[in-house]
Parts: sequence; C-alpha cells; structure tokens
Amino acid sequence: MRCEPNHTAWAMHFQSNEPNSEVAMTKRSAMDPLKPVLRHVEEELQENMEKVCDTDDVAAETTGELEKLSETLSSAARQAKAAAGLRRRMNSNNTGSKVNQRLSTPPDSETVDSGKGNKAQLQ
Repeated sequence: MRCEPNHTAWAMHFQSNEPNSEVAMTKRSAMDPLKPVLRHVEEELQENMEKVCDTDDVAAETTGELEKLSETLSSAARQAKAAAGLRRRMNSNNTGSKVNQRLSTPPDSETVDSGKGNKAQLQ
C-alpha cells in the first residue's frame, strides 16, 4: 500500500499556516493552551500515517505485520478523532472570546439600534 501522492497532502494538511517567530508562538500559547496538545496529536497522527503508507504489499505481509498495521491504523483513527475534537474545542473557545469581546466593546457609531427600530444615543 503506497500513499505517496496523498502523503504530501497529509504533510501539507498538518503544516501550520501561522508565522514561526518565537513572539508569535508565545502569543499563541498564551492565547490557546490547547495548541501544543493539538500539535503533538497531529505529529503522532502524521507518524502513524507515514508508517501505514510505507507498507508495500499487504498480501506479502506476515500475520504479525498485519496485526501491527491494524494497531497503527487504530491509533491513527483515535488520533484523528482527538485532533478533530481539539480543533472543535479551540474553535468554540475562539468563538466565545470573540462574542464576549464584541459584547463588551460598544460599536463605533454614535447610535445603536435596539433591534425594534428604536435608536439610542451613545454618550
């Protein structure tokens, strides 16, 4: 089983698009403590996917090698679920922060619509 065409896609999928500077990393870590955990889970998932993709011919593998392959695939599935859950949790935390920030900061305009067509003047 060769995964080389998709192997690059997996590697690109798990690469971060964020800047690599120490300042940016420190800022991200302070903002989201789950980011290092997610990075670790994604790295383990990447390693397991590489192990699976290194399998040349499944029919030629021994029973023991197939059992190892099964364990690796099971681990990869658990890691993928964990990564997805972490991402969901991080996204919901970010959404909650943005909502709280918007609620605590008044709009820039001088009037606010109360939703019933009534406008209130800001002071």
